[in-house]
Amino acid sequence: TISAARASRLAGAWPALAWVMLVGLLVAAPLTAAAGLPDGLRASEVGWMAVSGAGNVGGLLLVYEAMRLGQVSITAPITSTEGAIAAVLAIVAGESLRTSSAVLLAFIVVGVVLASLSGGSAAAHPVSATLLACGATLLFGASLFATGRVSQSLPIAWAMLPPRLVGVLVVTLPLLARDRLRIPRGAAPFAVLTGLCEVGGFAS
Repeated sequence: TISAARASRLAGAWPALAWVMLVGLLVAAPLTAAAGLPDGLRASEVGWMAVSGAGNVGGLLLVYEAMRLGQVSITAPITSTEGAIAAVLAIVAGESLRTSSAVLLAFIVVGVVLASLSGGSAAAHPVSATLLACGATLLFGASLFATGRVSQSLPIAWAMLPPRLVGVLVVTLPLLARDRLRIPRGAAPFAVLTGLCEVGGFAS
């Protein structure tokens, strides 16, 4: 998250995301190829992969913009509740929830409220940054839930591929076509580190 914040502040949200997705695809594509083609890819799996990819890319774009405009110390706690959103979606889909998990989800909600009300001036963290972070959280939650569905029936590498593939097709290539893919030299290490962390965290 800190690395992504530095990259987006130095390069802008769109170019930073473009490079993060490209780095991620360079890591995920060989792993997917090594895993081999699954036996019979069902339409439902393709649908979940599309939701996984679009949700992750859209969420990253919003959170990069939120961190560019506001404080990481407020944005990060909000977006880290993506797991709670995914849990709610899982419950709606029919999964059961233990009491201990319900209590933890309640604590998460309280934590988000406290984080959004914590110190710092409105100029340091504008309302728009909080709204962007909330939107990112919803997209991340949907993506995480979809990724869970994909990873139940396909190799983990295939669950890692959709966000990177969607990101390169929707963000990286269009910026390259408009000659807007260049980023400051100082931002490059942060974009590479973020791309590697994205793949590793997503797989975990």
